[in-house]
Amino acid sequence: MTINWNQGLIREHTPLWSSLIALSMDNYASVFFPFNFSFKHFKKKGQRVYFSQDEIDEFSSLLKDEFSKDFYFIGGVVDNYIDAIEKLKKSCKNLQQKNFSNITTEDYRKSFDSFLPVIGMTVPLAYCLDFFIIKKLKCLLQEEFGKKAEDVLNTLSYSCKNPLSSKAHHDILRAATESNMNEQAKMLSKKYGWLNIRHFDGEPHSSEYYERLLQELSKNNAKEKLREYEFNQKKLHESAEKVISSIKNPITKYIAELIRKLIYVRTEKKDSLNLFGYSIKIMLQEVGKQLSISDPRYVTYWETLKCLENKSTFPEKVVIERKRGYDCLYNGKEFIIRKSEKYNDVKEYEHLTVLNGQTAYAGKVKGLCCVIKTKAELEKMQFGCVLITSYTSPQYVPAVSKSIALVTDEGGITSHAAIISREMKKPCVIGTKIATKVLKDGDLVEVDANKGVVRKL
Repeated sequence: MTINWNQGLIREHTPLWSSLIALSMDNYASVFFPFNFSFKHFKKKGQRVYFSQDEIDEFSSLLKDEFSKDFYFIGGVVDNYIDAIEKLKKSCKNLQQKNFSNITTEDYRKSFDSFLPVIGMTVPLAYCLDFFIIKKLKCLLQEEFGKKAEDVLNTLSYSCKNPLSSKAHHDILRAATESNMNEQAKMLSKKYGWLNIRHFDGEPHSSEYYERLLQELSKNNAKEKLREYEFNQKKLHESAEKVISSIKNPITKYIAELIRKLIYVRTEKKDSLNLFGYSIKIMLQEVGKQLSISDPRYVTYWETLKCLENKSTFPEKVVIERKRGYDCLYNGKEFIIRKSEKYNDVKEYEHLTVLNGQTAYAGKVKGLCCVIKTKAELEKMQFGCVLITSYTSPQYVPAVSKSIALVTDEGGITSHAAIISREMKKPCVIGTKIATKVLKDGDLVEVDANKGVVRKL
């Protein structure tokens, strides 16, 4: 059977994370929807993650059929998913307090109970529900607002409430205006340090990190930045509410409100998964001690269960090899993991000087590029540069705040990059697909986010 894979996304997944995606796909995608469907295929090749385009198309077709019967059902899906996110956040508190000494297979399984439903919605949410709802809303807005439909959609594309990472950014800006930076840094580390963990990778930001960040912000007019951020958030919220109140078609109004919920969900999901990654660290450390595994994140879910059941260890040489890179494939029946091959497709893009994408926040600026390909490179971001990256997540917020513009390979109008650029009023072009391959550190570019174009000068 030949699989028609989608274009793939750049992601830094550990083997444990990849195996949990595979576990969640065919068990939890149907939990939130009124029809039975299982995603069966997933692979990681190099740093790219792929899903079956045929399965995405089939699920989208079922979504369309259900919508034709009852368009209100999607609101129930989104509300139930928000409940699942809240359950995950509550379970994180319990995990942080639990004693995991002498961990059993049952302890290990139960630790992921609230995590799996949330991660299991990754494909239905990002590849199906978002695209379907936005496409439907565009058509309805076109009928009611005509040529102004695109502007109306951009106005509506703002979260119904602040996710955790947006609250963190506000608190960081506020702390930078205070005199007791040492105490503020300790508070931020305790409250938000976990935001630096993604896919079980990374360490919580220390108070030293936050103190350096606060000092940098204080030198760059933190009070003005805080005022601007608060004013812009209020304005974005009021503008979205004003547009919704002006919509006459009740179905259009309902979907417009739903879009704002989805935007909140997209970021809050990432935040809650990061919090879980922090909360599970103690358990993973105990697994490592008990089974003499140096880094349990590089052992799959099923491999760890087998080791716990047999009270056996796992080959250290395999852990070391996977840290250098690994590929994996899930076919609905088995999870296959092997040594990664080397991939390099940069040369074919070197001659390009113009990139096209989608406007997330309008504006036009010129500046020097700072290309961030991995989370480890975030600290090289300098104030006044154009941030070039594959995608953004909550860990990228301090880097975005330093930038004069943002350009991404991936993303749509509900993506994290689009949301954060609107909050910070940064010109932003999303979905260029190849910006990180074409551009290098120090390249001078013009970001014309009015037209969704990036030019290398």
